[in-house]
Amino acid sequence: MKNALVLCWTLISLLVVPPVCATQALSLLDGGAQQQSVELSIFWCTAPVSATIDSISREGCELQPLLAHETYRGFDSRAFWMRLTLHNPGYQTVERWITVGHPRLAEVSLFTSNLLNWTRRDVGIRTPMIMRGNIEREFGVLPVRLAPYSQEVFWLRVWSESSIDLATTVWQPSDYLHNHQLVQFWATLGLGGMLITIVISLCMAFFTRLIAYGFFALAIGAYFF
Repeated sequence: MKNALVLCWTLISLLVVPPVCATQALSLLDGGAQQQSVELSIFWCTAPVSATIDSISREGCELQPLLAHETYRGFDSRAFWMRLTLHNPGYQTVERWITVGHPRLAEVSLFTSNLLNWTRRDVGIRTPMIMRGNIEREFGVLPVRLAPYSQEVFWLRVWSESSIDLATTVWQPSDYLHNHQLVQFWATLGLGGMLITIVISLCMAFFTRLIAYGFFALAIGAYFF
């Protein structure tokens, strides 16, 4: 009977908890499919951490196409570079937001050439908020603008002590904001469900004197630490 109660409560709790794990599925695509489209191609390479954008852009590493099944690179002490070529075939200037990998990447940098030098934008957990632009600080994305009928080349540098994920998405800003709000909603709902689960489990442990409920509440509470 005790095992049946524990199993039943576990199944009920699993139905409540999963929404907190709902996250954005990153892929190599243009997030603005419903509006003016932007064409995208990505090549990548590895280089020593000390390599600079000047050396990399002058064929300082051997580039190869980035395929969807190759985006997860595991743990690696080298820096990863990606060359993004974005083409705007339309007659209007468009803005796109770029996201790379997961939120725990230490350094993610975007380099844009203005003929004379390079402009750099940074996100990643090692970049202080005060050193980020407004959009980067608020949403953790890298914004770019494309003039009508233009093709621009951008470079991305990724380095991290955590596992490396090169999955890259180019978003229409409105699509990103919608997805961001959706993720925040499910995360909030999931956290609320976890708190309710903990309270009910503790109540069950108190009234039934079954210690399994107490351990289950502790296990769920571990997600908060």
